[in-house]
Amino acid sequence: MHKLLIIPLLALVFTPAFAQYMGNVGSQDETDQYALEALDIQKRIADTASKYEIPSWIKGVAGFWAEGKIADADFVEGLSFLINSEIIKVPIIQELENRIIQLENENRQLRNSVENVSTSTSTESQNNQEKLDEIEKTNLENEYLPKEREWIASGAFRIDQSQYAIGEKIFLVIEGLNENEKGQIAVMRPLNATHNSAYLTIPFDGSVKPAFNYYIEPQISKIKGICSVDDMIGNWVIVFRGTDYPNLNFEITKDIVSGTNIEPVC
Repeated sequence: MHKLLIIPLLALVFTPAFAQYMGNVGSQDETDQYALEALDIQKRIADTASKYEIPSWIKGVAGFWAEGKIADADFVEGLSFLINSEIIKVPIIQELENRIIQLENENRQLRNSVENVSTSTSTESQNNQEKLDEIEKTNLENEYLPKEREWIASGAFRIDQSQYAIGEKIFLVIEGLNENEKGQIAVMRPLNATHNSAYLTIPFDGSVKPAFNYYIEPQISKIKGICSVDDMIGNWVIVFRGTDYPNLNFEITKDIVSGTNIEPVC
């Protein structure tokens, strides 16, 4: 703003003080005292001029206030106007304003991030729930009935079926082990069409226990990497390590035994 436009604004703010100053100068002692105070204020303004952007003509106004020609309220009101209009620029105020703007922007970005995460989590939960509803609907429409045992054998080992529903136990029977037969029963779950991973291993030793039974119950497990029913469905293999017995194969189908927990865990 041009200096010639600033002076009328100051005149409007300080009009009563100017009128008093022009009409009443006061005694000589008062004048001397005001002059000394004015010089002191002007010196302090000059000392801070390098830090604060204060127009030089404002020094005269400060002198009027120091001489008592301008009331405190009028002087403060005038300074407030000059600062708010950025005629007087106070660095610390500008720094605070900039910091406030920065914090508001950071807060806005944080809220947006939280909203995005919340939306993503909500969408994922909704998708999982829709999948569970679909599975439960299919289960109700095609209520699973346990099949009769058909027994599939490999040497001293046999299982009761070739197909199992999700939540159904696999009954493994071991009987007639020789004393020299020792090893592990490895239950392998499907990873894809060509690869399997060990789900469970069961040791056996014919010299200690020639016969025993075991129930295998595949379940959703984060530790075992079975996050949902999709990781269970498919062809499983039982390998008899330490022997020459052929593998046994069975399938876990999409059927679900009523009451089975099928909620995803990862």
